[in-house]
Amino acid sequence: MHSSNLPIYITDTHSLIWYLLNSSKLGFEANKAFEEIEAGNAQLIIPAIVIAEIIYLIKRGKIEADVNGLNQKIQKSNNVQISPLDMDVLLCLKNQKTILEMHDSLIVCEASINNAKIITNDKEITNSGLVTVIW
Repeated sequence: MHSSNLPIYITDTHSLIWYLLNSSKLGFEANKAFEEIEAGNAQLIIPAIVIAEIIYLIKRGKIEADVNGLNQKIQKSNNVQISPLDMDVLLCLKNQKTILEMHDSLIVCEASINNAKIITNDKEITNSGLVTVIW
C-alpha cells in the first residue's frame, strides 16, 4: 500500500468515529483529509488499537457503530488498511521519550513508522510535538 506517493494519514479513535457518524465535531482539516482518502488521493492507516477501542466503546454502550460494515468498507478499499500491532510499533513504543497514554503512544508510533500525519484532536498527542497533527 505504501508504494505510491500519496499522503498517508493515521486516524485515532475519536476522529474515525466522528467521521463514520458524519459528526460536526470533526475539524475542518480532518474532514478534508477523510474526503481526500475517500477520493483515493490519500492513504489511511487505522491502527489495530483504534478498532479495539471502538469495539470496547460499543460493548460498554458508549457508542453505536457498525464494525462489520467498517471492516467490509476497509476490505473493499485500495487505500485504507488496518495496521496490526507488530514488533516495529512495540519497539518504537519502547524508545518513545514522551510518556502518553498507551493507546496514544501506539498511534504516535504508527505515524512515526509510516511518516504519516495523525488525524486527531487529542491535546496530548498534539502537544507532544512527536508527529504532525491535523484537525
